[in-house]
Amino acid sequence: MSVMAFLWLRKLFGVDKTPKKYTSTFRSTDGQEREFSYWFNVNEFKSNPERFNMNIARISMAKSMASYNGCGDYATRDRHIRRFHETLGFEHIESNIYYQQEPTFDSIGVQFGYRVFRQGLHKVALVSIGIRSGGYESEWGSNFLFGEEGHHHGFEVAAKQVMEEFQRYFTKHDLKKYRHIKIWVAGFSRGGAVANLVGAKFLSLFKRDKDKVFSCSLPQFHKNMIGEVYAYTFEAPCPAIIQAHSSSFDSIFNIFSPSDIVPYTPFPFMGFTRYGTLITKSIHMDDVKDIQDYLPNLKVKEFKVKELSKISVIDSEMQYSDEAFIQELLRFFEKEVHVTRKDYVERYQIGIARAAAFIKSSSKEQTKKMSANVKLPSILAAIVMQRSFNKLLRGIVEETGRPFDEERLEETCVYLRNLVLDLIKADRPNHFVHLVTAISSGSAIFQNHAIELIYSYLLHHDLSSQKIVPYEK
Repeated sequence: MSVMAFLWLRKLFGVDKTPKKYTSTFRSTDGQEREFSYWFNVNEFKSNPERFNMNIARISMAKSMASYNGCGDYATRDRHIRRFHETLGFEHIESNIYYQQEPTFDSIGVQFGYRVFRQGLHKVALVSIGIRSGGYESEWGSNFLFGEEGHHHGFEVAAKQVMEEFQRYFTKHDLKKYRHIKIWVAGFSRGGAVANLVGAKFLSLFKRDKDKVFSCSLPQFHKNMIGEVYAYTFEAPCPAIIQAHSSSFDSIFNIFSPSDIVPYTPFPFMGFTRYGTLITKSIHMDDVKDIQDYLPNLKVKEFKVKELSKISVIDSEMQYSDEAFIQELLRFFEKEVHVTRKDYVERYQIGIARAAAFIKSSSKEQTKKMSANVKLPSILAAIVMQRSFNKLLRGIVEETGRPFDEERLEETCVYLRNLVLDLIKADRPNHFVHLVTAISSGSAIFQNHAIELIYSYLLHHDLSSQKIVPYEK
């Protein structure tokens, strides 16, 4: 064999997994645009997708960071994820309309790109699906639309949109010409929940699994096509109702911290879960050294359990860690509030969803005005009468200067008052430990949901040795 032939064969069948360092921009939690670094080698995607790959987990987390909406004009808010895809050699990059215009109550931002590489003698098309994972404004309302049955309604609607966009993209670029196709989908928080359902849908198609996940229009795959899925989600809520877990979904990896409350919504005790495998590791701000690189003015908030005495808010004798308090909060909703999925939909859903959409689509200045008027004593006083409660919330909304529909606001107030009344009734025997702690220390818990925290932790820690739970019970 000649030297040239030997070198050609080594290049064809050899796998160089040495990653290269790249830099992109992202919109950080504090609203600033900063650069961040990551490492990538496309040959990682020649590995078995059903085996957890730490390098793919890290680059998937980087993709989730880049997927955040940018600042400024809506028409260019997909620029960070676009630059990310361009930097990694993906071509034919396309975003859907909701990545380039103001989000709506049930929209989803998604971007596609693909690149071709050789695996052995075959050409492989690696399709990257970037799902918007932050800065989604009114889409917050969709996060709270549990629905009466089946998968989480809001996340399923979003996942169907992603599949419809993929079908259009697949046809436009004639991807059926590739015998081997690999789908790389990742997302954080809401984006992670949608990525979980999308990854499961692709796997059900490729493996012809009995679980169809959800119904939607499908791309015309080649009958002999080999399909693989690399799906990684981070701090994702539970989007699915699953009758029986299947090993068909083993290439979906869900990474989350038990110190973050978001992965426990919708409530697991209502039957909500995730497709795929779980990797859990409690992560706190103190665990990483370079978090200040992304959030330079960060002031870490201390979590404290509080209760209401006769005259003031005081530290409770029952001090939990934030992780333990989250579990206690779940127990409280299940055992003391006795909230079922049916109760949630009928008594609270519309109010919470609309309030979340309104708040998250408001400017920082408007949000500050709302926060300044949300006082526990005023809320407690106003709940005595529905009219007083409505007047209080109307005043808060009017303070922002944003237009609102009077009839919709009245209806929203009814649902929110139901929630406040039920929580007060259930929490009174506990000296309002859950309510007061949520108000006084809620921001300390939610800081554990910062995307920069999770990314920084993954850069310096290898989760390959963590216990992987095949299926979430």
